[in-house]
Amino acid sequence: MQSLLARLRVLVDAMGVAVTESGPTPAPALQRTMHRHAEILRDYNQEFRKTMDALVASRDHADLMAGAAAAAAEGGRVRVVGDSPGLDGLYKERASIAGATTGADSAIATGLSLKEDLERQRAMFASMVERMETMSEGLPAVNRLIGQIRRKKKRDVLIMAAVVGTMLFITFSWKVMH
Repeated sequence: MQSLLARLRVLVDAMGVAVTESGPTPAPALQRTMHRHAEILRDYNQEFRKTMDALVASRDHADLMAGAAAAAAEGGRVRVVGDSPGLDGLYKERASIAGATTGADSAIATGLSLKEDLERQRAMFASMVERMETMSEGLPAVNRLIGQIRRKKKRDVLIMAAVVGTMLFITFSWKVMH
């Protein structure tokens, strides 16, 4: 392709020389034809460069993926297959990204299983509370016992709040004094 583009460049240059040597004022049709062929050559060169860049990028990507697949097959160890020292860093980076992805997936899976366990426990506790309420409605003695437990719980919370408040007051007043 490069040799064909070079030959086309030579032909377009020769056409330009022929048009300029055709006389003091070349025919407009000849000038338009020469400019059109020069534009076509420019387009071909741009397409060729784009295609070559895409091919090189695709080849580098394939080399990187082949190295990552080889690293995964070897248990995460990076093994450089070719003589390209530039790809060594990419292989290591790919292996570290794969390890981080695996770790993140594991953490997410653990979190999801923990969430499911907590939801199951919540449902179990809700069921237990519902059964306790049903039972307390049916038995007045149990209902009185539950009421006493609630009152004692409230009293304990109030006592604890008073103790903590008193301790905080004493601590702040001691800090202010000293």
